[in-house]
Amino acid sequence: MTTAAQIRERLNTFLAGDLSQDEFEDWFAVYSWNVHGTRDHNTEELVGAVELAFAEYSNGHFSDDDLRRELASLATDPSVAREIV
Repeated sequence: MTTAAQIRERLNTFLAGDLSQDEFEDWFAVYSWNVHGTRDHNTEELVGAVELAFAEYSNGHFSDDDLRRELASLATDPSVAREIV
């Protein structure tokens, strides 16, 4: 299982351009699998927020810039417990 810190590190690598979006999504799918139900509430919330950001992007509600902005916010903000608008 991955930690919130590892997810943020990968997000920053993606945002810096050292990892493609597909590479990040592939890594995220593997390492966030089954994180729900763990005792690590912070990681669970971060995984949910990242999943929501990509869902918004996939559904056309976020542009490329919106997605990057949201992911940058998640990568730097340790309190992910907020409403995403």
